[in-house]
Formats: sequence, C-alpha cells, structure tokens
Amino acid sequence: MLLPIVVGCFIISPFSDYCPLAACISGRAGQRPTICDLANNCFGGYVLSLSKTNLMIQQMTDLPANMAGFRSSGKVTKEDFDFVIDRVREKVESSGELNYMLVLDNDPSDFTAGAWLNDAWLGVKNLLKWNRAAIVTDLESVIAFTDAFSKVMPGEFRGYRKSELQKAIDWVSGVTN
Repeated sequence: MLLPIVVGCFIISPFSDYCPLAACISGRAGQRPTICDLANNCFGGYVLSLSKTNLMIQQMTDLPANMAGFRSSGKVTKEDFDFVIDRVREKVESSGELNYMLVLDNDPSDFTAGAWLNDAWLGVKNLLKWNRAAIVTDLESVIAFTDAFSKVMPGEFRGYRKSELQKAIDWVSGVTN
C-alpha cells in the first residue's frame, strides 16, 4: 500500500484524493477529503500529487458572502463537482438557503457523465434550499434552458451572458431584482 509522504506542510501522495491521513487530519475519518481539505488542514500547506490536482471548477472569490460562485473550464469530472457539493453544503448550512452562480468558460459537452450526475445530485439534495441561481455563459442554448428551468424548480434561475457577469452577481446576491 502506498502511503502519503508528509514533509512539513506538504502532503505528497499518488492518490491525494483518497488520502486516509488527510481524513484524519481534517477530522473526517471515513470520508474522502477534497484536495482543498488536504491543503487547508495541513497547517495551510499545499498538496503535491501525481494524480489530478487542478480542479476544472474553481470557487470564485470576492463575491458577496451570501452566495457561492464557481467558474468551470476544460473537462469537468465527478471529482470537480465533489468540490462544488462540499462548498454548497457549507453555504447552505451557514445561511439556510442557496444563492448559486456558475460561470461556464467551457461547453456543456466538456462535462463527463459523472459530473452531470453530481450536478443533478446537487440540485436534488438542495431542492428546497434554492433561492437564486445564475448560469453565466455565451451559449444561447444554455441561457434559454436555464431560464426555462426556473419554471419547474423551486427558486429562481436565470441565464446571463458573460458580459453581464456583474449583473448576475448583483441578482444572485439580492442586490437587484
């Protein structure tokens, strides 16, 4: 069995997504830690890995505190959406509702089947917590789908063009109607 090598604040593991040591460090023994858990719980250290460490979905910073925002690029996998699910869970636990934004710098065809399943799970798991959600993209079909989706889901959903990013942020956070 390969064991992670811990050097100072660095965890080096060929399977950092499944590092049992990191689960113990994070206090989540028995659960698979995210890459961010590994970095954040090694005293602010960094994760070096032979496996995929560059998530294709990044959490957006400098957003209002009442919303969770993400930007996707490249090939998005189930593991990328695990990161989103963890961050959304934290936001719902702290605020009781979900104000969500996803900026697509890629095409929906770049999402693997596992990513789509996790995306669906995110929606179902938080079905009654959705408040406002925006998808920001320049793909008219995605904008139209998002606008139509609002008619069948709890909460409000809107599609925005990338040139309207600030407008989307203002709407999701409740600054504007």
